[in-house]
This record gives sequence, structure tokens and C-alpha cells, in this order.
Amino acid sequence: MPDLSILIPSRNEPYLQQTVDSIFENSEADIEVLVGLDGASYEETGAFALRNECRVFGSPVIGQRAMTNMLAEEAKGAYLMKVDAHCSFGPGFDRILLETIEDDVILSPLMYPLDVPGWTINHHKPMSNFVFDENFVMQFAPEREEKTHEVMCLQGSAFMLTKDLYFELGLDEKAFGSWGSQGVEIGCKAWFNGKRCMTTKKTFYGHLFRTTDADFPYDRGENPGKQSNELCKRLFGEHPKLDWLREKFSTPQMPVS
Repeated sequence: MPDLSILIPSRNEPYLQQTVDSIFENSEADIEVLVGLDGASYEETGAFALRNECRVFGSPVIGQRAMTNMLAEEAKGAYLMKVDAHCSFGPGFDRILLETIEDDVILSPLMYPLDVPGWTINHHKPMSNFVFDENFVMQFAPEREEKTHEVMCLQGSAFMLTKDLYFELGLDEKAFGSWGSQGVEIGCKAWFNGKRCMTTKKTFYGHLFRTTDADFPYDRGENPGKQSNELCKRLFGEHPKLDWLREKFSTPQMPVS
């Protein structure tokens, strides 16, 4: 049985192969990789190179959240790591995260922008401190000096936790829609249930930030991002721990109400 199952939900992702290759090239732990092809079968995707430790699942169009849940159900590892299908990873990222994480923590590595087509990480823009504002939108907060520290929420493109905690908290809840607000959902469900979100600079990854609608594989026509944000406001906006959480992580971008 692997220690860690890495979940990659994807739809029409041009950098999926590079993401999988980067995982295996930099892995130093006992892992498996589960790739979800949302809206396609493996046969329909063409030249996707399988490895023994990689399992591929096709499905009708179901959305990023539903695909992540499907992969989590299939995972054999005690720990899960969900990653976007356009990421590059630092050496030993999986081993370092497994050595750092605690069972009540959702942990993310230090994030840098990933530049394409050169597939290079921009180390001049570190991102490891995340909050959400009064509109429940994730914001980048000033960087902190600690190697590993608590954060209000996560960005959502790469995070690790136990499989038990994933299902205990009900992450990637179907009601939130296809995609959007994942980092805020993670933060609220963790802190409001006595768990923690943390980031660590002991290891890193690069994440490709999409800049145009053409880069984005999920349908924006029905604005699922707005749907997920509105649900965050309804579910968490009146939570008795919200003021405490805002005060705990008060920053210039996060006013205390």
C-alpha cells in the first residue's frame, strides 16, 4: 500500500503529462498517482504515458470537485495530495510534506508561479500566506519568516491531508459546484472544525496561473465560481467562529469586522 495518493483532476489539460512526469522525477516517497480525465477516457486522450504507479480514470463531464472525490474514493494511501494538472514540484516534495504534516493539518508547500512554455519556476515570487477577505475571496497576504506556519486558508492547487480527514470534513462538497473557492472552503471547514491549515517553505512547487478564458478548461458560462462563492457566504458568513478566525489572521488585506 502506498503512503501517499496524489490526485490530479483534469479536463483538456495541455500540461498534464509534464505534471505527472515532474511528480515521479521528484518523488522520494511511496506514492501512487491517480489521474482523472473529466469528460474523456484514457483512449480518447492520445499520448498520455502511463507508469506502474499511475492509475487513470475517465468519466463523463462531472467537474473538478466531483472528479477529486471520485479519485479520493479510489485512493489506497493513508494520505492524499490533490494537485492541479499544471504543476511542477521540488525534489523530495512528497517525503518532506509527509515528514512535516500532522493528522489535524491540511498542508501546502511554498508556491511559485510556473512559466510556460519553458516549464520553469519563477523563484522571485514566493507565495505561502493566504487569507480570505470580507467577500470570501482568497487573497495573498504578506510573506512570513517562519518555515512552517498556520494560514487562514489555502490557494487550493496543491495540498495534503489524511484520507480520513478529507472525508471527515467533507471537502470538495458537491453543492459548491464544479469548481471555485476551494481554498476558502478548505480553510473554513478546517478551522471551524478544530483543524488547521498550514504552509511550509521546506519544499515548493510551481503552479501555472491561467490568464484568459481560453486557458481555462471548465465552463464559465454558468459562472460556477460565483455559485461556490455565494455558498461560502451562506455557509460560513454567520458561523460563530468567523470573527475569531478573522482576528487570528488579521492583515492589511483582511480587515477585522
